[in-house]
Amino acid sequence: MPGVTDWVAEAVDLLRHDSVLSDWEIRRTTYDDQNSFSVLDLVSQVCWRCGPVVLVEKVQTKPTEILRSRLRFRSIVLIVNAADSTDIWNGLCDARKRFESGEPFLPRKLVLAILIVRKLIQGHYWGGKDKGYMYLADLPKGRGVSEEFADITAEVANMLLLNGLLIKKPSKRRPKYALNPARKDEVHAIADTTQFRNRVLYDNLAKDRNEVSARILDTNR
Repeated sequence: MPGVTDWVAEAVDLLRHDSVLSDWEIRRTTYDDQNSFSVLDLVSQVCWRCGPVVLVEKVQTKPTEILRSRLRFRSIVLIVNAADSTDIWNGLCDARKRFESGEPFLPRKLVLAILIVRKLIQGHYWGGKDKGYMYLADLPKGRGVSEEFADITAEVANMLLLNGLLIKKPSKRRPKYALNPARKDEVHAIADTTQFRNRVLYDNLAKDRNEVSARILDTNR
């Protein structure tokens, strides 16, 4: 689009003189001849240093959808219709405000399921012996899982159990949980890449209308 490079430069220069955004690092890239971009490159940049992505129209739909899907658990992707540098400036400011508010927001049960799996992996709770299990009451107590999730911990742990990702045994009339060693690859996929191979489990966790910031997952790695 004629002039867009200058518009972006002007907008970035304005933001660098804004006290609110002066400490933000703004990275720029250009589309190819087909108005597309490398999804992998953008994902790598966001994973290296988390922040929002702003795309200027017109941009290809397919890579945009893939990018949004890949970053769903990390950051937001905004699309701006620009006619001048002011439009781009407004888009960048909007992205900052939304990002700092905690966006993207994710279903609370889905976030907790990932945190539980990560906590059990970090503690080497894979069953097989008494010390290989963790009491249900201890799941929302530190080491990556806040007590703010205590009200839904039993429900989420049971969902993971019913879908074979956790195993359980009673101890002193209290349930203890561990990761299922027979599902190790699937467990690590959830912890490392937030990918659920069991679509039914994912959909049930994602039905939760209560949401929390996705940034919790970055903080508790």
